[in-house]
Amino acid sequence: MRRILLIALGVLGVLLAGAAITAWRWTQTPHGPLDLGPALMINLAPARGPIDFSPEARRTANALMASLTPGTVEGVAIRDTDFPGPAGPVPLRIYTPEEAQEETEEDAPQGAQESEPLPVLVYIHGGGWWMGDDLAIWDGNCSRLAADVPAVVVSVDYRLAPEHRFPAAVDDAYAALLWARANARRLGGDPQKLALHGTSAGGNLVGAVTLRARDESGPATRLQVLMVPAMSLAPEQSESMRLFGEGFTLSSAEIDAMTEAYLGPDGDPTHPWVSPLLAKRLDGLPPALILTAQFDPLRDDAETYGARLRAAGVGAEVRRFDGALHGFLFSPDDRDDAHALTVASLQRAFADPHWAPPREPLPVKLR
Repeated sequence: MRRILLIALGVLGVLLAGAAITAWRWTQTPHGPLDLGPALMINLAPARGPIDFSPEARRTANALMASLTPGTVEGVAIRDTDFPGPAGPVPLRIYTPEEAQEETEEDAPQGAQESEPLPVLVYIHGGGWWMGDDLAIWDGNCSRLAADVPAVVVSVDYRLAPEHRFPAAVDDAYAALLWARANARRLGGDPQKLALHGTSAGGNLVGAVTLRARDESGPATRLQVLMVPAMSLAPEQSESMRLFGEGFTLSSAEIDAMTEAYLGPDGDPTHPWVSPLLAKRLDGLPPALILTAQFDPLRDDAETYGARLRAAGVGAEVRRFDGALHGFLFSPDDRDDAHALTVASLQRAFADPHWAPPREPLPVKLR
């Protein structure tokens, strides 16, 4: 019996060693090591076919995304509302630290001491312009930001493609920024302390909204946080698109399909609200924190956008996370580090209206 147990343990040890060696090999690429989580995901996930833009596929994609994002943190009140948008009601999900009292001037008791209003962060979700509209998906991200900054976070459910093509999403996102400024005090916020946060397609929309706000004398924002943003949808491919556009979860074919769904057959991919990187002028925009991932095909356009902002006199900090894929979903440590950096930058921007991120000449790995 003892001999059988020793043999079994020996076989198990060999199997575990073999699995560890295989997993290590999966992390090795010609461009540097992948984080273990992304490496396992790339090698173990089933192959994906072309994107299905049907409502049923959107629900499935939303459910998958919800399973991969962090859970809601305690101490944050969440409520849903909407406002009259450019083409009908725009749903919003609002996150408020529970110690911050939301009340209108009419509701406030006579003689009561007003609490310090909080900053307001408008959060524009990702999802390739076609999914992510179940705002509960982003409860973890938004509640963490609300608690840790702290701030009132307004998450926007903008219209999605292909049912609603460009500029519908930009119109809704910009209208939400206007609404947030107009209603900041009612939410317990300060209309003079606004910021924007967007991931992936949401980062693209943040870029469009800041350009529009500058050109239309819209709300001034203290900071724009762009996390793995899509800053150019033009057909010219960057080096990172050529290197990582196949085999690293977000493919160039998928990007092309989402771009076509968003713009339609007659859309202009060089329009500055579509490709902020191609805008003729970037001066007068809010400072930026730009977070990129090493193995993301969108990486180089985002980092070039940061360089163009700096050349235009706009403070912009670019941080590249080595070993990570687009979205950081399978790199929990990188995701936490990105959150900490975002919180610190927002706190500085809200505390000092003249603060801007460091103007570093090259992307720098956070850790």
